[in-house]
Amino acid sequence: ALLRAAARILRGRVENTGGVLNRVGRSIEVEAGPSFWFNIDGETWVAGAARFDVMPGALDVIVP
Repeated sequence: ALLRAAARILRGRVENTGGVLNRVGRSIEVEAGPSFWFNIDGETWVAGAARFDVMPGALDVIVP
């Protein structure tokens, strides 16, 4: 199921189904209990809290 969800995401079809929760915001906080894990950019995060802030201009991207 995760591979199917990843394939949809890579095709630009992000949906709130199949274990994928899509949200938009400038700051997002996630808190997970011991039996819950989530994926952050390919890394598995198990239990605890995490906060993500969008920092405009913090990343330079060069596109051909």
